[in-house]
Amino acid sequence: MNSRPLLPRLAAPLLITCFVLTLPSTARAQADDPELTQAIAQFREGQWQSAMEAMQSLLDGGSLKRSDRSQARKYLAMGALLLGRDDQLAVDLFKDLVADDPYFRVAALAERPGQDPPSDIVRLFAEGQFRWRQEEQERRLAQLSSTSRTGAMLRSVVLPGTGQFYQGYRGRGYGMIALTGAAAAYAIVSDLNYRSARDDYDSAEEGADFARLYRDYETAANRADIALGVVAAAWIYNVLDAALSGPNLSGLSRPVTARVAPGDDGRGARLEFALAF
Repeated sequence: MNSRPLLPRLAAPLLITCFVLTLPSTARAQADDPELTQAIAQFREGQWQSAMEAMQSLLDGGSLKRSDRSQARKYLAMGALLLGRDDQLAVDLFKDLVADDPYFRVAALAERPGQDPPSDIVRLFAEGQFRWRQEEQERRLAQLSSTSRTGAMLRSVVLPGTGQFYQGYRGRGYGMIALTGAAAAYAIVSDLNYRSARDDYDSAEEGADFARLYRDYETAANRADIALGVVAAAWIYNVLDAALSGPNLSGLSRPVTARVAPGDDGRGARLEFALAF
């Protein structure tokens, strides 16, 4: 149950109502779906319940594109405030919005460019965004915890770096790709030099400096062999690293939770963080 004082709870719906009803008609058509456009028009005419039912039906139908789904959830969250429902409903709607469109920004909550959205809407959107991130972190933790060293090793045997990615080591994964790629490039160059030196020696005519040509040929052959050894060493190191590392749970084993609460003076908002030990 919401424990905020009654006056702020009444002020927020009144502010949002004025915000919605005083907009010019040119700023109201924001949806591409005609049914959603009609539902938004109903919402702005004060028919909140019927408009929200229509929007929820469109969301359940699954026919809306992403931008229209964002609009529908935005108005459903605003309607939850206008109808005096628990803030948790609006937070859940914003959480679903961010899960569907992680690049949705606070500025998009405003009805027209340059206009600030209501502070309560911003507060609830921020809390929904934090909760989505927390759930994503928990899902990532569960995913990494289910990985196996054998699976990581086999992936790295097939392609360097993929075992590290599988276990959550993105930096090391890119490092393994760069290491083995550089070793392979060195091996290719060394092999080309070897072939060139061999051809020069085989095609040498009478009077040529055979001793020098043979030394160049032998040196190039040794470098080519060393280069193959470097590739093998890099590949084996990549496989061993994946097999011995285990899942990367650092930073995920102690999730940070956050919520957005009203400011002490009744205006603005404050962030509250908690670290789980």
